[in-house]
Amino acid sequence: MIEETLTLQAAVVASRRLIPYAAVASSILFAVAPLHDIRRIRQSRNTLSLPFLPFFLYVVQSMMFLLYALATSNALLMFTTSLGSILGTFYVWSYYKHMNDKTSARKWFLGGGGLLFMLGVIATAFDAQDAALWIGIPGNAVMVMTAVSPLAKASHIVRTQDASSLPVGMSVMNAVAGGFWTIYGVLLDDILVTFPNAVSTIVGLIQVHAANLDAYESNT
Repeated sequence: MIEETLTLQAAVVASRRLIPYAAVASSILFAVAPLHDIRRIRQSRNTLSLPFLPFFLYVVQSMMFLLYALATSNALLMFTTSLGSILGTFYVWSYYKHMNDKTSARKWFLGGGGLLFMLGVIATAFDAQDAALWIGIPGNAVMVMTAVSPLAKASHIVRTQDASSLPVGMSVMNAVAGGFWTIYGVLLDDILVTFPNAVSTIVGLIQVHAANLDAYESNT
């Protein structure tokens, strides 16, 4: 009985140590997940009815948390968010290049650029603790927006019974990465980590389910 208890405790300790690394690994996978959809866009020279906002909000989210990582001197977060910022910029540029009407995208660029500029000033002017708070809260809000943004096409999906407008790679990684980061947030007892990632997990699962239903109906 004592040996079983010690084994269980060792497993719990090991899990606590592994979860942060799993969360970081899932963030890296999230960063490369949209490559398939972007490759399709570039090959067809068309946006394929995929929504703009998931790609745009992802790069804004990555840049915001890069500022957060710089403010808090978090090397691991700097790596994952730098990767997300670079790849996210490539995704947005590829999408924007093939848009027919670029007006709404330009408005989002203006708003996102203004927000990032303001947070950049905060990151340099405030001490680390205050900067982390002022960047972290809007960063979490953008994270939730990123997770739910594919559902902007929900009415189209319901009307046409076609889920091809969902960015499936991002939806899958919303569920996977969100799950790991939710567990990590619980371990940290940090609601600012737990809540937005729990939302991402739930919304990601809904999107994956919709895509699977569409694939099943297409094959029957």
